[in-house]
Amino acid sequence: MEFNDQQQPSGPAQNNGHDGTATAICRSSANTPRYSRSVQTPQQHAQIFPKSGVGRPETTEFEGVHEFQIDINGDLKRLQYGIDRLFIKPNDTFGVDVKVTHMSEQQMFLRACTCFQEEIQALNRVETCLNHRTGSTVNQTMNVLRSCDPNMERVYYDGDDTQENYYFSTVTKLESNKTMQTCTYKFICKNTCESGINRRDIAVIFTLENEKGDALGRKLLKVKVCQGPRRDMLNYMNKNTKNISQSTNDSDTTRTVTKTIRKRKIVESKKDMEDSNDWNIPLQALKKKKKADNQIYIIPSIYVKDRLLFRKLIKKNIKALKSHIAKNNEEDAEHLNANIAVLKRGLSSV
Repeated sequence: MEFNDQQQPSGPAQNNGHDGTATAICRSSANTPRYSRSVQTPQQHAQIFPKSGVGRPETTEFEGVHEFQIDINGDLKRLQYGIDRLFIKPNDTFGVDVKVTHMSEQQMFLRACTCFQEEIQALNRVETCLNHRTGSTVNQTMNVLRSCDPNMERVYYDGDDTQENYYFSTVTKLESNKTMQTCTYKFICKNTCESGINRRDIAVIFTLENEKGDALGRKLLKVKVCQGPRRDMLNYMNKNTKNISQSTNDSDTTRTVTKTIRKRKIVESKKDMEDSNDWNIPLQALKKKKKADNQIYIIPSIYVKDRLLFRKLIKKNIKALKSHIAKNNEEDAEHLNANIAVLKRGLSSV
């Protein structure tokens, strides 16, 4: 291939004025011939991808005629894909295996749109928090889900920050000759970011689209972005397994029986004990039985300088012993009466 230096224009770049493609002139040295290459503008790059339009995308899942399926792969030490949702750390890369059994000749795209799960939050779009708004474009900056594809030419961040009901999404161009391929992503914000998701449940809607933006298949993935994925997954499992559901068939009818655990009430008084007695059990049965006690206890000596206090203590001891004998009819009443006599002698001596 021959290059003619005289035929090449001078200067850093020129526009031919026909297709809007910028022609860059490169020169490595004085003896090296110059050549030209086409650089795609952002406007031309955006025209390749379909646009989602205004409004929240549909959440109804379907495979379509192409049998669209997705699966999650990644490092299980960082990624916990359990139960019905994905638990993952922020900025951790995870892969989505896209399976399209019946590929067509038309170009296909995978749109990943993050939205809130609750219907009451359906009109609010998910945006990055103020601390994590970094990116080369506005749409990329506002999107909490970023693509980690090494070839960014097949990735487009769709959205319009001027319209509140235009949801941000990440669109990836799929290879037409592969029925199984992987798209990699990462989340920038956590669910607890106050100026962003703000502790609301989120989900990612994966939609298989053609060049016109028609939905050919759709799958929903619930996600929680947190600092401890395994911890939060175990807490989620424990929370959802407190009520044990048991399904039984009764005359071709499925009946769900839920077993609940009755929590023990804290009884603080006799009245509370009577109110909490739901089974009409006699109150005496709820009292703790006393154990037989034949041990002899010795009251330690108390030294008091005040005469009035000394007499007061002796009188209280005598009164307590007499009350005990009257209520219990103890067999060792004789022994207790002897103790009372000793206390009375002490009382008369002062």
